[in-house]
Amino acid sequence: MSRAATQFKPGQSGNPLGRPKGSRNKLSEHFITDLQALWDEQGPSILQRVADEHPEKLLQAMVQLLPKDFQISVDQQDTKWVINAQPEMTTEEWAKQYGVKNSQPDQ
Repeated sequence: MSRAATQFKPGQSGNPLGRPKGSRNKLSEHFITDLQALWDEQGPSILQRVADEHPEKLLQAMVQLLPKDFQISVDQQDTKWVINAQPEMTTEEWAKQYGVKNSQPDQ
């Protein structure tokens, strides 16, 4: 039997059911385990170091963990950031929908 005769047809998978939902590959499992070990060892001190050295990275991680209908404002020196997790909404629309007052950055 030739190799071409045993190959899958176009659009056909060798595993049609795919990976079960919620399962992780070994690399992901090891990374999560190592991350937990780092947190257990360094805890909040690692967050403080990231906040001091790379506040934008800490903010980015926070935003990724927030629910999709969440909006936060951050004041940092002379800069005010407003992060809207619903980009199809303006800041004003979001504030009105969620009953937030004074959501506009100071002018």
